Amino acid sequence: MTKSKLTPEAMLARLAFYRSHEKFPDPDWVNRELPVPNETGRQKMNQAVNEFIDFLVVLIERGDTEPEEFKENIQGYVDAWDVLHYSTDEIDFIIDVECSIMRVVGVDCSELAL
Repeated sequence: MTKSKLTPEAMLARLAFYRSHEKFPDPDWVNRELPVPNETGRQKMNQAVNEFIDFLVVLIERGDTEPEEFKENIQGYVDAWDVLHYSTDEIDFIIDVECSIMRVVGVDCSELAL
């Protein structure tokens, strides 16, 4: 686990930034050598990531920001995530984006069972 040096306020600001931006732009699909999904598919993936961001925001607002606590809560979230609505490529892409977001709160994806 990398310890986040950000204050809770700074974490919330960065999460808000992630939430407000496109997480799956066309060039990223091309770089992965995958077909760009239709708008409905992209919205579904963005929604999955935004729900994860909302989950992190709730943890921060409740004060659950200890690194080990974050890691345990995130692992529980990941374990409960319903992946049946996504292809394997979409799941991998969503997880990659969520790993970037986890770094904001000081969690290293390599320490989770994804």
